[in-house]
Amino acid sequence: MNVAAMAPLIDFYRARGVLAEIDGLGAIDDVFRRIRADLESWPA
Repeated sequence: MNVAAMAPLIDFYRARGVLAEIDGLGAIDDVFRRIRADLESWPA
């Protein structure tokens, strides 16, 4: 992934308070749990 190319998009979502930053290191099940926990914290 070209992080420099993604910077404007990341800034766009961060400024609106809707950017989820998830630690992707670790076992796949642990990463999945972190993603799911973040998604479940958002209103429906």
